[in-house]
Amino acid sequence: MVQSSSLLALAGLIAYISARPSLGPRVEPSVSFEGIATFNDYSFQLETQGSTVCGGSESLQHYANQKAALKPGTFGAAAGDLSPILSAGLCDGSQNTTTPTYNMDLCTMDNGRAPDANSYSGPACPHARCSPATCYKVENLGPVGSAKGGVVGSTTVQIIDGCPAGSAWNYCKTQYEPEARCSSPTTEALDLDFNAYSTLYPGKSYSSGNPEGNPNLQIRITPTSC
Repeated sequence: MVQSSSLLALAGLIAYISARPSLGPRVEPSVSFEGIATFNDYSFQLETQGSTVCGGSESLQHYANQKAALKPGTFGAAAGDLSPILSAGLCDGSQNTTTPTYNMDLCTMDNGRAPDANSYSGPACPHARCSPATCYKVENLGPVGSAKGGVVGSTTVQIIDGCPAGSAWNYCKTQYEPEARCSSPTTEALDLDFNAYSTLYPGKSYSSGNPEGNPNLQIRITPTSC
């Protein structure tokens, strides 16, 4: 026999479920975390590799269309697939370890720092961060290797791609630390459209032909609406 108190509790639960609003998409908590920003010429990437994770393309017009769809002042970015918070999951071939083993025989161009774009295409990555759109506020806390200071500049980025540790476009760049090539499983990594550099670092401009002259940045990352 069901006790009357149990009936009352059941009735209350039914009333609560009926009255509450339906559950929408999961919303990430508005908490900030820190990471590293690297920079990429996405137009060059599309010209040489043909696509981003969030949409295939055979021409530069695709990224132009993507940029046009973003809010003014918002830039495209790729989330590191090893990042503890940012990652949408491992891309093909990535190894979530501090001692990965990748095929360095593919690093045949630029003095062993890049693969041959004519014969190598990057790995596939999950689309989970692409739809629905995922955006972050990014604040520059100073160049990597310097003492962190106040916020130098900020912008909003939308995830349009993944940054795979297992891509030869990244792991061949042995002149950089793993944190600066999306290859650290303990670092939140965002690879931004290089056009965002001057917004994050007022008074500085990014030269895609001479990235060594532009330091990667320590950043604060906060989920935001797109």
